[in-house]
Amino acid sequence: ETPDAPVGFRGRVTIKVEDCIFCGLCAKACPADALTVDRAARIWTIDRFACVQCADCTLCCPKGCLDMDRLRPRVAPAKATEAAHGAPQE
Repeated sequence: ETPDAPVGFRGRVTIKVEDCIFCGLCAKACPADALTVDRAARIWTIDRFACVQCADCTLCCPKGCLDMDRLRPRVAPAKATEAAHGAPQE
């Protein structure tokens, strides 16, 4: 059984990529440089090992598409980045 997250636990950054406008404000606000945004390719990338779970990116997102979930992170077998791809612009 997985225990509940403690009070104040921020979890990890999640994105609703369908709402993202790829403005890059989250990447600029990130003190750990864990986020990158490629506006032209519509790719949002996070390095989970660099992220310090400060939630600054969620506070500055103009569309509110970033959030902090309260799930405990899974153990990763290797360091890797995660990418979210937006739909191509019409």
